[in-house]
Amino acid sequence: MAHRSQRSSLGDNPLDPNYLPPHYREEYRLAIDALVEHNLQGYYEFLQNAGMVEFLSRPELEHILSTVQAPRQSSQPELLYQEPEADGSSDTYWPVHSDLEAPVLDLGWPVHHSFIGPTEVTTLVNPSDPEMPSIKEQARRLIKRAQQVGFAGWSQTQYRLSSGSAGRWYGTVKVD
Repeated sequence: MAHRSQRSSLGDNPLDPNYLPPHYREEYRLAIDALVEHNLQGYYEFLQNAGMVEFLSRPELEHILSTVQAPRQSSQPELLYQEPEADGSSDTYWPVHSDLEAPVLDLGWPVHHSFIGPTEVTTLVNPSDPEMPSIKEQARRLIKRAQQVGFAGWSQTQYRLSSGSAGRWYGTVKVD
């Protein structure tokens, strides 16, 4: 008598009492590789060495063996590098596939600093320290002091506040 998993794979009816949902095991893949590479004898040897029970039915084994095809060999050799384009464009760079010198890239920090004045970062946490005002109160104070206010919201309860003409970000505010 066939195993329950073998009977299950013969039909695709999930209402069948013998139906088992498909699942993946690396040993199954390796056993099928052994079947494809070494026929039934390699398949059974792999099952025995791995201590596994048969998981494919006889019709499944026959179907795999009758439909498996060897990979097609291309008559053209595979190029190890890409042919350079006629216009010499460097918008795509493949260091492994190129015998041209890499384009010059600007790395590191920019020489020109666009920051004017001191940089300030305020971290607000919830729940706040007992001696500190709540996040809502701190947000209200920031907004009252600001000459210009902008915000970016990415959920219904979180917003980024900025103030001043430079548009400095003052942090993320979570509103309950």
